[in-house]
Amino acid sequence: MQSMKLSRFIGMMIICAMVLQSAEAQLRPRIISPEIKSDGTVTFRFQAPRAHQVLVAVEYLDGLRPLRLGEDGVWEVTLGPFEPELYSYNFVVDGVAAVDPLNPNIKIGIHTTHSLLDVPGDPPLFFEEHPVPRGTVHLHRLESKTLGVTRGLNVYAPPGYETDPKAVYPVFYLLHGAGDNERGWSTIGRANVILDNLIAEEKAVPMIIVMPDGHAPTSEGVDNPFQKDLIEEIIPYVEARYRIKTGSENRALAGLSMGGFQTLDIGISRQDLFGWIGVFSGGIRDSYEQTHGPLLDSANKKLKLFWIGIGKTDFLWERNENLLKLLRKKNVDHTFRLSEGGHTWKNWRHYLHQFLQLIFK
Repeated sequence: MQSMKLSRFIGMMIICAMVLQSAEAQLRPRIISPEIKSDGTVTFRFQAPRAHQVLVAVEYLDGLRPLRLGEDGVWEVTLGPFEPELYSYNFVVDGVAAVDPLNPNIKIGIHTTHSLLDVPGDPPLFFEEHPVPRGTVHLHRLESKTLGVTRGLNVYAPPGYETDPKAVYPVFYLLHGAGDNERGWSTIGRANVILDNLIAEEKAVPMIIVMPDGHAPTSEGVDNPFQKDLIEEIIPYVEARYRIKTGSENRALAGLSMGGFQTLDIGISRQDLFGWIGVFSGGIRDSYEQTHGPLLDSANKKLKLFWIGIGKTDFLWERNENLLKLLRKKNVDHTFRLSEGGHTWKNWRHYLHQFLQLIFK
């Protein structure tokens, strides 16, 4: 009996200790990171009392910036002021890269993951949420019989898609760059938010946006696995599940970097499928004139828009310059935008914003 009473007493003491510990934790100030101040400066924090060094790398800032350890075991640094923009950043803790554990906003790639810092504009920027009707991004897993694997696929449906079952829409296939996946254009690219805002402003046509995984595994006997997957698997899958208009005049194809490379290959070789082409800082094969030059002869007749955008300091500028020379040589109608900056999401969001206002009109 005494043993049972002792066990109950110990149990009660443990519960009381847990309650006190929980109450103490709730009374401690909540650590915020990143904390955006009204003057545009940002304070980054990382709780690691046993770490020897904590650094932070922020997009568009040169080098790593050191944090200082406080008595509470929290490392801290204030940087900026930052211009309103969407930035990626990571910590480096004793030589190991780490996302911000206090920030749920992240960009997941196939090799690396980054935290996102959203410094808002006043008024809100074109890729920030305005008080307008919102579309829906649907997450799919597609079993590709062509490649023998299951792949991710994100599909945006515009506002009103679910409430108007008779409405049909044109479709825009939007491709990411190397290292990203099907999430890239909706997480850091903000494609769905950009289009929501443009539709509300009556500057863009309501449309379906298909954002596939562009990294296709090699398949024996398949020369261009992603092209085969897109045409034989993704397009039929999407058109069987969404109310989509058919015909090349109702299909657009665009992509950034690797996705621009894929767009130049697939879009020009299949002008019967795609009537609107967008290349954002696109990669271009050295043999493009030989492999695709003859196909450009029909571009003026079949393509409604051939749009190219790149930054002045982009490392792919020389290749794009060669592409422009080829288009002029072949007398291909095209629209070209040269912007400031380099190979960055800041540019690609702007290019998408411009491209969306031109297609399907």
